[in-house]
Amino acid sequence: MELTVQFPAEDLIIAAPELSALEALPPSQPLPQELAAALARYLERHLSVTRDAAPLALTMTEARIQSAYHDHLGQFSLVVSQWHVTGTVDRSSRLVLTYDAVMHEVRNHRATVLWGEQNGELRPISEFGYLGAADGVPLDPTAADPE
Repeated sequence: MELTVQFPAEDLIIAAPELSALEALPPSQPLPQELAAALARYLERHLSVTRDAAPLALTMTEARIQSAYHDHLGQFSLVVSQWHVTGTVDRSSRLVLTYDAVMHEVRNHRATVLWGEQNGELRPISEFGYLGAADGVPLDPTAADPE
């Protein structure tokens, strides 16, 4: 299973000021090794996935800055990280996501979980905020759109 975690660079720097060097990086290029390692250390403290109550190993495989646009925010930079999750996961797996990256400092930050189907379709299966993330969020790949 692969996992993509992305959020605005500006919000990350509020939560993890030690990563402020990310602001100066150009978009669409991998992060320098030292910054990628620091980002992975930060995210490892705020991200985990369990399957049937057993923790799955997560390894960050890529991290980059990406330009983004939102009608209400204008242009901004996203930090995008790709993770490999060790273990077999399918629609019948009981998955629980524990995630409070950025949320532990930026309390209005929201997380949306999309399930990638084999045909490439991304389908929303969960949306939550800081308070909803406290005990982990069950992920049901068979769930309907959470909205």
